[in-house]
Amino acid sequence: MDRNVRAAESACGIIRTEGMTVPKTVKDSILRCLNDEAIFDFAVVYIAGARAGYRSRHRTGRDENDPYLYEGTDVLVNKLNIRDRSVISSKIRDVVPIRIAETERYPITEPLSADYLKKIHRMLYGDIFDWAGEFRTISCNPLDCRPEYIEDNVRGLFDELKTDEYLSENDELPDGLAHLICELHAISPFREGNGPCIRTIANIVAMMNGRYLDYSKASESLYDIALRRSLTSDTDEMADILRHIITDY
Repeated sequence: MDRNVRAAESACGIIRTEGMTVPKTVKDSILRCLNDEAIFDFAVVYIAGARAGYRSRHRTGRDENDPYLYEGTDVLVNKLNIRDRSVISSKIRDVVPIRIAETERYPITEPLSADYLKKIHRMLYGDIFDWAGEFRTISCNPLDCRPEYIEDNVRGLFDELKTDEYLSENDELPDGLAHLICELHAISPFREGNGPCIRTIANIVAMMNGRYLDYSKASESLYDIALRRSLTSDTDEMADILRHIITDY
């Protein structure tokens, strides 16, 4: 399979695993950008989003209990001034897969670390959220890692990955990647966008080892079940999923 086609399908698969339906037009946009037939211009998305935001009748303040939300809504404060959850979700669906594909085309050339994770999140969501690339400052549910421990936990996980030489000597790459994915999900370092960011990081580690995670082959329901079970048992189910979608780079 052509690498650009695979990158487009896998990027859309990462978003689909979040439960979003990705239209063919998004995949086509990714292919045009990867094939140098077009340059992705977020200004078009911004203008359309801003117009939708200006039509909103919601108040402009922020929720006192969750400063990431517009007051009186369940919508994340965003650069597009959109207060409609379905509209902002559609913008994320349209933009983020293109940015995911760009992480392959224009990789960040520095050692993997907590800062690297932040840069990937900013690359994926910086068009939409001012706080993209910043670890969250609140807990959204009792199971969340407390904000003050996020930095140390993420740093420790990447230090462990470095000690394991980024899994280069690990005969069971899927097991190592499953551990990375499930631990990062347990930490949930960002207020939004953890899933796509974590799957992108896992793919970067796979590519460092000459392998590739084709998320277009992943079942979103099985993936979600594996993540949930990893919180109380082990990561074996996630490793099985990764064995199914891993391929040569």
